[in-house]
Amino acid sequence: MRSVLIFLGIFLLAGFFAWSVWSGVQSGSREAAILEAIEAGQPTPTTFPEPQLVSWEGHVTRTLAGGRGIEVRSVAAEGGWFFAYRADDALIEQTEGSVLVTGLWQGISCEYGRCAPEVEIQSIELLPVVPE
Repeated sequence: MRSVLIFLGIFLLAGFFAWSVWSGVQSGSREAAILEAIEAGQPTPTTFPEPQLVSWEGHVTRTLAGGRGIEVRSVAAEGGWFFAYRADDALIEQTEGSVLVTGLWQGISCEYGRCAPEVEIQSIELLPVVPE
């Protein structure tokens, strides 16, 4: 009888573990974005030992972190996107249009439904609109 109770306990514990893993990796979650990136051979969350100085142009697609960051579509960045944040947590004024961001590439962040380079902004410049 004791062995049956131990078996049932282990079975229930394993079932709970499987359920918690499945429920944590549902579509739209941070974990799901990381798994999708790994399966597609894309970058996954990383912090570089030494940040790299970058200067990337792109178009702001949305604000992040309550206006303290921006998501930028860019052909210069790996994967076509990057996230840029201010180190001092001040609000970013350039939240629309084309920008030139110079800063320290800290690593790869998997937030907001995608994995992308994360840059700590040193300077951000609004670029003039070029007529088509």
